[in-house]
Amino acid sequence: MDKIFSVKGMSCKHCAARVTAALEKIGFDKTSVDLETNTVTVENYTDSDKIKIINTIEDLGFEVEKDS
Repeated sequence: MDKIFSVKGMSCKHCAARVTAALEKIGFDKTSVDLETNTVTVENYTDSDKIKIINTIEDLGFEVEKDS
């Protein structure tokens, strides 16, 4: 299943690359970042992954909307 997270604070390709690299590092190699909609899509998502993904993105300095 795919999961879309709303993320505040991403503004450039460098931000997108940082998020993608961080998620790949923890095992999510199929992700995409859309800077126009400020979203991150994670493929092969399970509910047990949610906290790990949110923490990884927030550790980079971005804010994940909690209702994502």
